[in-house]
Amino acid sequence: MEENGRAVELLQEALQTLQNEANAAGGAAGPRGNGGVASTRAELRSLHLWRAIIAECVGAFLFVLLVCGAAAHHADATALAIGAAAAALVLCFDAVSGAHLSPAVTFALAATRNISPIRAVMFIAAQCGGGIAGAALLYGMSASPGMLQLAVLPGATSAAPWQLFTQEVVLTFLVALCYFVSSGATKAPAVGAAYLAATLTATAPALNPARALGPSFVLHRWEAHWVFWVGPLLGALLAGALYEFILNPSKFNQRNKGSSYADSSSVRSDPDNYEDLDKGCAYNSLRNRQPISPISPGKYSILPRPLNKDDSFPAINKKCRCCYENSDVHF
Repeated sequence: MEENGRAVELLQEALQTLQNEANAAGGAAGPRGNGGVASTRAELRSLHLWRAIIAECVGAFLFVLLVCGAAAHHADATALAIGAAAAALVLCFDAVSGAHLSPAVTFALAATRNISPIRAVMFIAAQCGGGIAGAALLYGMSASPGMLQLAVLPGATSAAPWQLFTQEVVLTFLVALCYFVSSGATKAPAVGAAYLAATLTATAPALNPARALGPSFVLHRWEAHWVFWVGPLLGALLAGALYEFILNPSKFNQRNKGSSYADSSSVRSDPDNYEDLDKGCAYNSLRNRQPISPISPGKYSILPRPLNKDDSFPAINKKCRCCYENSDVHF
């Protein structure tokens, strides 16, 4: 008994440890109660969070480096480079951090309570640092840095700020929505296709605040820089709201659980062949005649004497006796 009790205690301790690790690594932002500070500290101590932060920093670094490099040297292939880079980076880092690559996507996921606030803050800081590092490396590798003045800056056109703001909201809405609705093997091609389509739609859109911050920080060009933060953040937030309140299949099924149960419990009015009900005893002739197994006597039961068809039935008329003779029930 003592050994069994000790085994149960060890099992409970192991389960509690696994649950604490899962809560620390999960990153889901639930309602903050008395244990909110403790959960934040546990998440900051978890290895999973720091691996995800490094993945976001490296992903943003490569994204800005590839996208700005393509814009500087092969302007006609910028859209293809952005789509291919996004798909490749999502494929590489999705299993570690979700491969947000953009502060706008991280902000939307935090606003919809898919990640914790502390994780969102750390991700955005890592993405901004990676974007600046990518732009700085590209600036240092360029033979003629002056060529980058207009090539790498998003929105380097004669459009008005409100026009750039509108295109950032709408196009980032598409990119962020792909993060919400896609998962698994379909996430990388969906995100890559969204970046590709959005870049082909407008002239030099940012779609990513980190992509705009890196070149602006390195080149000290801050003209209408707020557009490339407010626009993507607003577009991603609208995409998150649309998914959570309209497109989310789990919440939709949960809200309509009662109505779906009522629909499933309703009787379908299939056409029945009621003519067969008028055949009466015809069903008896179609059934297999299987003898009823003999009744096993109980403790206080007495088996009745088997009746024969020759026995008299003084209280039964002739019609009922005929029914008895033609029936399948035999005593």
